[in-house]
Amino acid sequence: MTPPQPRTGPTGNWDDVAATIRERMAELGITEQQLAARSRVSRATLNELAHNTLQRSRNPLTLSRLSRALNLDPGHIHRIAYRPAVRSLAGLEAALARGAPTGDL
Repeated sequence: MTPPQPRTGPTGNWDDVAATIRERMAELGITEQQLAARSRVSRATLNELAHNTLQRSRNPLTLSRLSRALNLDPGHIHRIAYRPAVRSLAGLEAALARGAPTGDL
């Protein structure tokens, strides 16, 4: 019997996920519309993730589809989202850009 897959929760490193998606899209030269089609993830969900506009539970399959469509390991985005809260430079820059208090970083 295989253990159930964990459901993603609203807490996570979503700034880092957004930065990873945007950076990888730029490297591949693809648009959000193209990534949505490649990943079979809705444009609305992709936009929420790529711009971190709505933090909510995410299905692991959604994160895996995005990883694969970005030519990353299937678990890459999920690992970024749920790793311990060590911030990447991109995540720190995104937090500062939206005016997060430095104590929250």
